[in-house]
Amino acid sequence: MIVDLVHDIVCPWCRIGKANLDKAISEWNGDGTPVEIRLRPYQLNPQTPPEGFPFRAYMQQLTGADDPAPIWERVNQAGALAGLTFNWERIEKMPNTLLAHTLIYAVPDADRNRLLDALHKAYFEDGRDIGDRDTLLTIGSDLGLDVRALAAALGLPDFRNMISAQIEEIAGSGITGVPFFIFNDAVGLNGAHPPEVILKAMQQAQEMAVTAGAGE
Repeated sequence: MIVDLVHDIVCPWCRIGKANLDKAISEWNGDGTPVEIRLRPYQLNPQTPPEGFPFRAYMQQLTGADDPAPIWERVNQAGALAGLTFNWERIEKMPNTLLAHTLIYAVPDADRNRLLDALHKAYFEDGRDIGDRDTLLTIGSDLGLDVRALAAALGLPDFRNMISAQIEEIAGSGITGVPFFIFNDAVGLNGAHPPEVILKAMQQAQEMAVTAGAGE
């Protein structure tokens, strides 16, 4: 079972969706079929400058609300059900996430999910600037990753351009909102659904694969 997770790192619903996916996978039996998560980069606002925007002003403009707290409270409630905490008062910047997506692709496949979880915690709980190169490298170091290799990857324009091209390709595919899940290249699911809904989509994709195999 392959699950493609299209996401942006500063999207709180993506964090909730990822946690719910992890819970669904922990409950999945699937006749012994292993599950592989493939992270696919997306940017909610690719026009964000490298230095980012002031977070509260950005949210006010985005939502049209002088006080975004009611919107954040809805996220808080959904996050609590997934075992997550959001400390909005600590977030000072809405960053450009290209470097953070690049960092994820610079590590081995086996480390990408835990790196994403660490980036989510750094941003949503600790209020760290995940658009800043040094901050990203520190997060990688804290996970025991090869910081010299990560620094080299972040410094390669061709590597960043490759990630940008992936983001543009996904945006051009018709996906307009994240999180977006694709199961076995066959079943799509949009939004941060509860684990039981994700499990149903996984089961549907598994049944389709079995049916297709039987027809060959």
